[in-house]
Amino acid sequence: MSSSYVKIIRIFSYALRFVNVKKSNVIVSGPLCASESDQAENRLIWMVQGEVFSAEIQNLQCQKSVLPNSTLRNLNPFLDSDGVLRVGGRLGNSDLPYVAKYPAILPNRHKLTNQIIVYFHLKNLHIGASSLLHCVRERFWPLSGRYLCRKIVYECIVCFKARPIVTSQLMGNLPRDRVVLIIPLIALV
Repeated sequence: MSSSYVKIIRIFSYALRFVNVKKSNVIVSGPLCASESDQAENRLIWMVQGEVFSAEIQNLQCQKSVLPNSTLRNLNPFLDSDGVLRVGGRLGNSDLPYVAKYPAILPNRHKLTNQIIVYFHLKNLHIGASSLLHCVRERFWPLSGRYLCRKIVYECIVCFKARPIVTSQLMGNLPRDRVVLIIPLIALV
């Protein structure tokens, strides 16, 4: 199991850099900067959300709310300035970074969501499912996140090798003194 999430972000960052160079005719060279990687990540999430949550995004753009039968209704979603669908909450006044206050919503059955979870699993040295979910939810909110994290940890070969099957040792026969009834000496007098 290897994470290609970083590779996807890096390739997409270079593609966005190429598009920006062609638009502005300003040549940018050298390694990628953090803002370019963040922009590429936001654009990828925006594309995935547009593919999966198109009805919810359309409702949010028109009515500022999602339909009552939507799977995202309990998350109180909103669209940020980049058009990314994020979880609304009560942490607006906290000192947390914006992505921690309002994590981006990820679909449960998408390859990018799996790649993100695998990336966090490998980055944090094969942590368990509940800790993995906590790390992922610091930046993203995958739907059915607990199930996805358990699945990733269960399918990880390294974690499988570190989780051996515990066997119980068969106990020997009990000594004769413990299983045979012996009359105490006081009863004989």
